[in-house]
Amino acid sequence: MESPSNDVKAYNFYKKIKITVDSIAHNVNYSFVFEAEDEAGMAQTSRELPITLRGLEPEDVEISLSAKVNSKNKTVDLSWNPITLKKHKEFYYVLYRKQKGGSWRSLASFNQGLGTGTDYKVKAGVSYEYKIAVFVSGVDFGQSQPIKVEVK
Repeated sequence: MESPSNDVKAYNFYKKIKITVDSIAHNVNYSFVFEAEDEAGMAQTSRELPITLRGLEPEDVEISLSAKVNSKNKTVDLSWNPITLKKHKEFYYVLYRKQKGGSWRSLASFNQGLGTGTDYKVKAGVSYEYKIAVFVSGVDFGQSQPIKVEVK
């Protein structure tokens, strides 16, 4: 069994412990042992807790995004090709936007059946870039190529 070394962080919430492990691989067996110390310095060690994280089977995802600027309403109407995944029944889309010189920010999430969205928070004279990503259980399965638009 592999050890994630010091990449483990534990948080105590109302007598429950949430564990976050960075840099862990899927389909690998891990074993955790917990040690706790009280205010008096008395330590207790748990029994070994084996865990195997099951990975998601990858799929090829091809998604394209298009945009149309509605100058009258100061909106950007976005559309993408709805996809179907063969191995995963549940997924969702995340639409991202960035302004020139900025970083990508999540704009909205959409259920798997949808293929359109509108950005109502745009300003005249500003250029924007958009892209859309497909997620399965929080894992990014693929993204569209970014597209640029300018609101006039």
